[in-house]
Amino acid sequence: MVQKYPEEKYAHSDLGSYYDGQGQFPEAIQEYAKGIALDPNFGYAINEAAYDYARSGNIEKAIEYFERYASVNPGLPNPIDSIAELYLRMGKLDEAIAKYKEALAIRPDFYSSCQGLAYCYALKENYPEAMNWVEQFIERRPTPSAKMAGYWFKSYFDYFLGRWDRALAEYLPLKKQLEKAGAAFAYGVATVDWITGFIYSDFGQFDLARKAFQGWRDYASKESQAASPAARASVTAQDIFLRGWVDLKQGRMNDANARLAEIEPLSPSVDSADIKIIRFLSELLRAEVYLAEGAIDKAIVLAEKSVPLDPPLMNTASIATSNQPFLKDILARAYWKKGELDKAIAEYDRLVTIDPKNQLRFLIHPLYRYRLGRIYEEKAAKAEAREQYQKFLEFWKDADPGLPEVADAQKRLAVLKTP
Repeated sequence: MVQKYPEEKYAHSDLGSYYDGQGQFPEAIQEYAKGIALDPNFGYAINEAAYDYARSGNIEKAIEYFERYASVNPGLPNPIDSIAELYLRMGKLDEAIAKYKEALAIRPDFYSSCQGLAYCYALKENYPEAMNWVEQFIERRPTPSAKMAGYWFKSYFDYFLGRWDRALAEYLPLKKQLEKAGAAFAYGVATVDWITGFIYSDFGQFDLARKAFQGWRDYASKESQAASPAARASVTAQDIFLRGWVDLKQGRMNDANARLAEIEPLSPSVDSADIKIIRFLSELLRAEVYLAEGAIDKAIVLAEKSVPLDPPLMNTASIATSNQPFLKDILARAYWKKGELDKAIAEYDRLVTIDPKNQLRFLIHPLYRYRLGRIYEEKAAKAEAREQYQKFLEFWKDADPGLPEVADAQKRLAVLKTP
């Protein structure tokens, strides 16, 4: 198209979008630039180029393009929302929050900014305010079908905050509603299967976990049949990881190792857009298996070289896939098990700190605080241990009764408070 119609801006932007999908950001930027040269006010291309500069690590250029996008679209919330997302990526959470609220002031029903606000407050570990914006995300969505995505997001945060029973009690009726809504909502059904597979795994209900993941697999396999071989390979690799994850949680290390042997040859064949996440997940599973088998040094070597995922986009699918599984503290736990407590503390500090010098933007799981408290206690750092236990118990104050970490943290904190 661009060869036949070199003066057509949309041909260049479509080619840029294709390169985006392949993870070829410099090539995408080049095509967007050609479209912008043809029309200096070509908002779509300016916005997409800004995101690609951000993905490439050129933050200053990204800011320049986002501001340009805002200038050619005065009075629209999307450019402001885009700037907010960049600030989030940069770790400037207060600036991001201000911009998201500015976007909502322009258009109160611009609900995607509510999702960004929820994520920012969660990264600040201000979970009451995060849940407030999750509720706003639901309230401001325009249709009942759109609200279902909001309910999914709310249940996801319930799961994250230790309210597993509540999350499951919300997801299962949501699945029934989506099933009744017909084939158009099959994707929604599959996403409920996917997340409940993780919840059942945490509960130790492994047969139910496998059944849930099977539901996701059936949908994804069917959808990928008409896609490219690379897309089908991506689905296969993700399916193998999910089965291996249940094997790991159940303590079936031979089966987990067999899954890893299946997934590793697939890596070169998966869709280019999925290579990074497939590699990250397979390395996470491999390191967890090493640690479970007592091969601590192997787990450390692998975890030390693992490359974290890029910050998620502010939509439910990206947030969920980037953060699942929630616990990514394999390196800290390996150091802890080896007795290298200072290294374990440093790694947990990295996981619980939003540092503008890196782009680690995973949700900070409250269990990190509990485990950090345990390590400080082993070092006889009582004040630091108390602080971590107090934070954990505050964050998980509404967690399900009977979760062992909650009871243990309460007991340990009571002892530490004793004169």
